[in-house]
Amino acid sequence: DRLRQMCRQDILHALALHAWFTPEEVSFLWDLGVPMVSIGRRYPGNCPCVMQDTGADAATLAGFFTQNGCRAVAILRGFVNPAARQTNTDVGWQCVDILTAAGIAAGGDMVYTHADEEELDETAASGILTNMLARHPEVDGLLLAAPAFPAAFRVWRESASARPLHVAAITDGSVDLDIPALRLPITEIGREAGKLLLGQMANGRESVTSRFVPSIWI
Repeated sequence: DRLRQMCRQDILHALALHAWFTPEEVSFLWDLGVPMVSIGRRYPGNCPCVMQDTGADAATLAGFFTQNGCRAVAILRGFVNPAARQTNTDVGWQCVDILTAAGIAAGGDMVYTHADEEELDETAASGILTNMLARHPEVDGLLLAAPAFPAAFRVWRESASARPLHVAAITDGSVDLDIPALRLPITEIGREAGKLLLGQMANGRESVTSRFVPSIWI
């Protein structure tokens, strides 16, 4: 009702959608002819989206571990929307698939996914990391995909249980890292979404297609 009222009052001229919009709301607005772009989520229908190129990112991360000769890779990450696995847009599991195809042990209980949307703190992350590496002495590669894990790793590598590992991270760029990492293309996605909206407003909705933006290796 709120969206319908905004359209009637000529308030809503274009819209960049985030993930909390329902498919029904997106379909309603699209049918009304509102120029739209979805950020970070693919919706059913014709609404274009701009999102992380998870396939390219997974290939980059898997390449890091294979090039370093890793034989077993563990993945530690924060909360992940379950829909990402169903739509094959989950970087972690795509990376697992590539590693497994290359004969590298990955997946199963060597993947930790935080069950709560609340962000992990460093203490909890340290316990998770230490437990994972203690249970899997064969692990020689480690992917850290939540903000608290790089700090937890720095503490672990100074401990008595430390051992050589090839480590990479996924970051939003808010924390300085001293390990190889993929920086999520947050700014780049916003820029591309703006271009898509302007393109629709100037040339019509038929002139635009979805865009997938790879992260930046740093």
